[in-house]
Amino acid sequence: MDLCQRGHSIALMGKMFAKAAYTPCIEEHNIHAIFRWDRFLDIFDEYKAHQAKSGRVSGLFIDLVLPSNACAMNFLENTGLTLSITTLGTCIYRVGTKRIKYEDTPEIEYNDSTEQFIFDACRYIHNVIVS
Repeated sequence: MDLCQRGHSIALMGKMFAKAAYTPCIEEHNIHAIFRWDRFLDIFDEYKAHQAKSGRVSGLFIDLVLPSNACAMNFLENTGLTLSITTLGTCIYRVGTKRIKYEDTPEIEYNDSTEQFIFDACRYIHNVIVS
């Protein structure tokens, strides 16, 4: 993995995941870069856009399949991902839900298909970052 601030990994992540917020090096915490997505559906949108351009996202053999029920989709709408890459190249994935008011809370469901989607999305991102 190329860990230069203007290196291949950072450039590729910027190209493949334009919706991700990028934070550069934080030396006192041994963090090389942080990428943040506010919602998992942004990752899926970018995945679909690249798939539409190239027919299949070349070399990244992950099929992202959205859960079919609305409650699971609400969960993914309100759940984000933070990827921290350490200076040694370790990738740390943190999944977190948004804080929303109780009255505004849509019906949310975390189930097997939601969990599988989250794992597949993280595997897809990992395949991009190490390619």
